Amino acid sequence: MIKVKFKEVANQIGGEYVFHAQKIKSLGGSNIASNAHEITLVYKSILITLIYDFGITNLAEIECVIKSRKALPEFSVATKNQIKRLFSRDKSPFKVKSSDPLLDSRILKCLVDSNYQTLANETQFEPEIQGSYREDMYRIYTKFYLGFEHKEMSILPSIDFYKMVIDEILRQ
Repeated sequence: MIKVKFKEVANQIGGEYVFHAQKIKSLGGSNIASNAHEITLVYKSILITLIYDFGITNLAEIECVIKSRKALPEFSVATKNQIKRLFSRDKSPFKVKSSDPLLDSRILKCLVDSNYQTLANETQFEPEIQGSYREDMYRIYTKFYLGFEHKEMSILPSIDFYKMVIDEILRQ
């Protein structure tokens, strides 16, 4: 089912899908299966890579790198824990930090418009997102644990989120 969903999404967005299956020996001598689903796509000449690793890490990692001679503001997105969300006036499940308040609000809008916020409100989807600038390269990196129901529902929102953030960064 998961493999079919990845192929379907890759076809829908014009991306490329690759499945990596391997068995890794544990210290106890038993084999641990690791199945990684990878989608790559190019958006506005920028490569976006999604890797969902089911097995050893049970982790999704998404990344893109944008070439830019201009130093762009860095940002981070973390998911608020359930207690903070319960008592917070701001009902967003995310906390965005950067040196630019306008970028904060734009990233929050991307989180809403991509359906990341809906996914976080309805499941245990808790992404950690970083935007960092080093040596003429702006890197956007996301990771999240895949231990939530309907994890396949995070694929398209992740792609949409990246496209929206790329648009925001290129606008800077």
